[in-house]
Amino acid sequence: MEKQVVIYSTPASGPCTMAKEFLSQAGIAFTAYDVSTDAAAQERLRQLPGRVSLPVITVDDAVVIGFQKAKLRELLGIT
Repeated sequence: MEKQVVIYSTPASGPCTMAKEFLSQAGIAFTAYDVSTDAAAQERLRQLPGRVSLPVITVDDAVVIGFQKAKLRELLGIT
């Protein structure tokens, strides 16, 4: 079963861009929300625990703060 991956980001953030490129290159489908312009996404982001910096990436129920390649590999089963 495919995991549900969501990334909350801003276009000006280098780590956000790197995270999206990593997911794309790994062939992982994801939904991206630009929290600099999307008020509904900002509200959903506020509901997540530990949202100190961007990107915030959810993989099913897991929340990853920042671009943590090793953690994403683990959660997504990427070798």
